[in-house]
Amino acid sequence: MNLSMLRDGPIITRISLAVVLAGGALSLFVVQRPRGDRSEISAPSSPEELRTLLPKLDHEIDTLMTSFGIEKTWIRKRTETGSDSSMMKIERRIVIPLDIVPVCVNAAITRIARRYSATTAATENARENTVTIRIAILGTIYQTIVLKVVTDLKRPPSPPATGRTAT
Repeated sequence: MNLSMLRDGPIITRISLAVVLAGGALSLFVVQRPRGDRSEISAPSSPEELRTLLPKLDHEIDTLMTSFGIEKTWIRKRTETGSDSSMMKIERRIVIPLDIVPVCVNAAITRIARRYSATTAATENARENTVTIRIAILGTIYQTIVLKVVTDLKRPPSPPATGRTAT
């Protein structure tokens, strides 16, 4: 028996095994979907449902801004009631530093909006250096968020991680 023949058989086996493993890894990437920690809320079917849904959405947007390190002093929030004086519409004008990317904020807002069966639309005004994000539920805009990037604004440094949680 020739020594080169012994080596050729295992090489074909190794190549076949590598192709099968690569196919398996690819199928895991294709099949796996990111799972959010919260389930989607169905579209409101009545004005009462919408009245309870809007404050929850507003709270999540406030929480999101805090998670991005946006200070409350950078946010000007204006609330208006609709024509039937029951639905609130909110406009936020937020100045953000250069290290917060508006596209990332937009993506996070879109993820939140989808959980509430809402849609988002964003527009950029390069001249004024702003990004406007509108959140609509059932075709009506209930939240408008205007992000303005300011060059001289700085976030305070975050405290070093100690591995301990506050009690």
